[in-house]
Amino acid sequence: MRARLLIVVLIALGTTAAQGPPRRPARKVSALEREARAYLETMNALLQPVSTVASESAWAAATDVTPEHTGERAGAEKTAAALSGSRLIIERTRGFLASPSWTS
Repeated sequence: MRARLLIVVLIALGTTAAQGPPRRPARKVSALEREARAYLETMNALLQPVSTVASESAWAAATDVTPEHTGERAGAEKTAAALSGSRLIIERTRGFLASPSWTS
């Protein structure tokens, strides 16, 4: 009996989760928001793989301490820092944050 009840509950939860979150009514998206979303998609596409490699290199250097792994970690961290700290990224982000229509 408990097994059947558990199966029914799991099926009910699965169908509810499959529906996803409730949809919000459509609204007009501003040009700034479209531009910001495109910028974020580009930045995520650039930063995510670099961050993954840096994390994997740090893990390898921490679990298997060799000059090669330490060098890989240092190189990956420098690459991640150079990308995320680039003048272009910082200025573009500041530009979005300073936009008066961003806060409204």
